[in-house]
Amino acid sequence: MKASKAQFNRFIKSFFEMMKREKRYQWSLIGSFVLFVLTLALPIWKILPMASVSPFIPLHYNVLFGIDRFGPWYAIFWIPGLGFASLIANTVLSTFVYHQEKFMSTLLMIGSLFVQLTLLCSMTLIVLVNL
Repeated sequence: MKASKAQFNRFIKSFFEMMKREKRYQWSLIGSFVLFVLTLALPIWKILPMASVSPFIPLHYNVLFGIDRFGPWYAIFWIPGLGFASLIANTVLSTFVYHQEKFMSTLLMIGSLFVQLTLLCSMTLIVLVNL
């Protein structure tokens, strides 16, 4: 129990050390979190009011076949869930790797930013299909 608590304290200390020293890390973490919040807020704003009208909504659009996947309204929240899991995983991995490879740590956080941007684009397109 003592070793795991010490490891957790070392992890937290390393995280805050990175936040103080690395501006790229700060901005990519803040940007990723803002994009995650936008990805979460968009379906709450546009899809949830429609949930009482239609229990199933289009979840995927294909250029060749049109709308090819329908699902329950709550399935739209898999995308923000995936984004949150990616944000947490990249932040934890980046913090663990920070003392050995600072460049890899920065790449993980910038990668998280691009993942969040891609998920926001896909969420925007899904919401536009539903309008």
